[in-house]
Amino acid sequence: MSKKKAFQGKLPDGNYTTSATLYIKEWKSVTDLLEREYRLRVIGLDPGVLVCDMGAYTEPVTLPMWLVTRLIAKVPMLDRLPLNKA
Repeated sequence: MSKKKAFQGKLPDGNYTTSATLYIKEWKSVTDLLEREYRLRVIGLDPGVLVCDMGAYTEPVTLPMWLVTRLIAKVPMLDRLPLNKA
């Protein structure tokens, strides 16, 4: 009988995790910010982030993580916090 291979995902910071929950949480914080602040529709991720314009149909492009990191750094710290959903 073959062993089931454990999940291993690469986080946005370049580290790896075996936790699917942490993987989703970390990537969601990146994709939510790109969608909210830059009006990009995220359609794929890891190793880069595949996006297209949210307002109109455009060809998708893959943003390398070095560029995503720079885009996130441009957003003021308070705007990086998740929106309160009361």
